[in-house]
Amino acid sequence: MSISSLPDSSRVWVFLANRILAPNESMDLQKIMEDFVGKWQTHGADLTAGYEVFGNAALIVAVDESKTPPSGCSIDKVFRLLQDFGAEKSVDFLSRTLVGKLVENTVTIFTKQEAVEAFNSGELKDNTLVIDTLVADLAAYKNNFKIAFKNHWLGKQLIVKNTA
Repeated sequence: MSISSLPDSSRVWVFLANRILAPNESMDLQKIMEDFVGKWQTHGADLTAGYEVFGNAALIVAVDESKTPPSGCSIDKVFRLLQDFGAEKSVDFLSRTLVGKLVENTVTIFTKQEAVEAFNSGELKDNTLVIDTLVADLAAYKNNFKIAFKNHWLGKQLIVKNTA
């Protein structure tokens, strides 16, 4: 199911890959996610959920908590699915310190250290668009998925450090 059919209050998780997926890997991920969200349950109750793959680099998963809220165990299933997919494809979706730079919907992935170096060299600037992996609901995803680096958690740390 597409996330566009879910209400704005739906809970969202953004998983940024540590590398750009090849087109066939992205298709494999979409097939796996289509099957997963169609069968995703919590304690035997179906969850109303959707997903989206952005730029062959980010997976966005959303669930309508107003119908049936997911349990911790059901949320863990998404993480296990991505661990298994990652082990098979040699990709990591679970690192929370990656930075995804955007240029016209093309994503460049940086580790935290690479992002620091890119900021110090001027490749990442205050207003460079990056992916916000901390959006919590679908409304925030729609409005704040692409943010200026100065508003990203790492950008805030670096800018404060450089002005101190």
